[in-house]
Amino acid sequence: PLWYRGPLSAALVSYRDSTHVADSVQQFAKRAASEQRNALTFLSGLAGQIYRNFHQVIRPQGAPWESARTLSQMEGSCRDLAVLFCDVCRVMGIAARFVSGYECSSAGRSDSWMHAWTEVYLPGIGWRGYDPSRGIAVTNEHVAVAAAFDYDLASPIAGLYTGASGSHMDAWIRMVVDAEMDKSAGRWMPASFTCWSDQKAALTGSGARPEHNANLPRSGFSVPVQCCSTVQ
Repeated sequence: PLWYRGPLSAALVSYRDSTHVADSVQQFAKRAASEQRNALTFLSGLAGQIYRNFHQVIRPQGAPWESARTLSQMEGSCRDLAVLFCDVCRVMGIAARFVSGYECSSAGRSDSWMHAWTEVYLPGIGWRGYDPSRGIAVTNEHVAVAAAFDYDLASPIAGLYTGASGSHMDAWIRMVVDAEMDKSAGRWMPASFTCWSDQKAALTGSGARPEHNANLPRSGFSVPVQCCSTVQ
């Protein structure tokens, strides 16, 4: 396990909680750790092991599977693999959180999906990303939108309403990648990554009213939300 100083350890309690992790995942974590010399080789080795041995599927909807299910079926979507990576790290005492965002490779593609990966907190370094769906440590080709110790808290958009109502949501995302030639690597590397998103939610019906963080009018509404983030 990594050693976190007193105040930091207290702040990371939720990110290190492994009480919910099934025995099968705990055993998997210990076997993976026994093959590595230190935390960094463990993390990179774990990302590579999941990437090589687990079949990846696309599930456009639904919550991530529990890590025990992903492990038993040896397959999962990016969010399922991210949850498994989080739980394995937590079993070994490493603070981990679920991340939702985009990859630069999604720019210009019509079949793009949001992506999910994991970040771990390394003393003296801070949050460091690992993507088990790609078997790599995250660099400048990922853009995080939201991160939390629980996947449900990392939803880019969330809200609740009550009453007799109906709803629908339309969304579009445009990503632009500025690249420059890396002569040593012999390929183009992203210099900056800009993402624009425009999401429109509509709620109609008598007695419908938003709750919590929706911050919307009490009757029918149409609310566009625009954001732009650039990573250099």
